[in-house]
Amino acid sequence: MPGARLLAEALDDTPTLAGLLAGHAQASRCFETVLPLLPSGLATQLRAGPVEGGVWTLFAAGPASAAKARQLLPALRDRLQAEHRVNEVKVKVVPRPG
Repeated sequence: MPGARLLAEALDDTPTLAGLLAGHAQASRCFETVLPLLPSGLATQLRAGPVEGGVWTLFAAGPASAAKARQLLPALRDRLQAEHRVNEVKVKVVPRPG
């Protein structure tokens, strides 16, 4: 698909966009890594946030899901340290839009 190839090349040539895409990909990989550790009901209430300076932020849909996620932080951190360059995990309440 020629158009997709040109778009991918353009994104690679734009450092800001390439950085955003790389950050999104890293956050997604972190979420996929910890997903097996999350109860299914909780997993649907969480979203991957950014990874900055070895700290990954996990967005929770509400205070209850944030509290449950915080109980799992040691296990999440251990898994991420083993597989990614993440030394700390934070949980932030960010309600889902609309």
